[in-house]
Amino acid sequence: MRLPLLDSTLAAVAACAARIDALGWAEAGAGNLSLLLPPAALARTIHGGEALELGGPGLPRALPAGHLLAVSATGVTLRALADDPARHLALLGSDARGLFKVRGSAAPSSELACHLAVHARRARPGALVHAHTDFLIALSLLDALGAPGALETALVDLMPETQALLPGGVKRLALAPPGSAALGLATAAAMVDAGADAVIWPRHGALAAGDTLAQALGRLEILEKAARVWWLAHATGETPAPLARRLGL
Repeated sequence: MRLPLLDSTLAAVAACAARIDALGWAEAGAGNLSLLLPPAALARTIHGGEALELGGPGLPRALPAGHLLAVSATGVTLRALADDPARHLALLGSDARGLFKVRGSAAPSSELACHLAVHARRARPGALVHAHTDFLIALSLLDALGAPGALETALVDLMPETQALLPGGVKRLALAPPGSAALGLATAAAMVDAGADAVIWPRHGALAAGDTLAQALGRLEILEKAARVWWLAHATGETPAPLARRLGL
């Protein structure tokens, strides 16, 4: 059965997945993405599907009325998603009985808890992109940036671009098992309650939000660039000063 997705949506998914793969942030089956799509962005209306059971407590059991959540499939590389997005996307919705998976769509990513928690709490169309970004992972390991807020300040206050592209900032979360309800709920709290545009999952990578997949991915790219620049500068033996200090603010 053909998924109720517009060709433009499938093209955006393919482009995002291909870019993450090309950057080397999607080893094996790593990385995932999602889109919350309003009724106007769907090729047709969907009424019900296969009941979807969630394993973790506290996770949302509903999405905004008429919306579908498109999530990359489990056990599939982003390269495969780029090659055939219609085959490797899960589509989720909800009705009076709870969450359902659209028949004919794939099984959702192991990180579904995060995507569902954030999108359900935000309750508006948008995108999430998660990748295993090398330098962000490396910086999350450093004791020198382990104090509360230290990593966030080092990244956002490094360059004008990070401040401009991430007006809501970034938040480092506590270590939690990948795919867990705890990680999903903590991510939703950071992005919805605290308004962060991105979160860093220590030893795991980062996740960014945007109105589109392109915007979310752009935020990941600028964060990773900031992490790489910080690492290169720190390798000289100096610690980069915050931008505000350099501007005399």
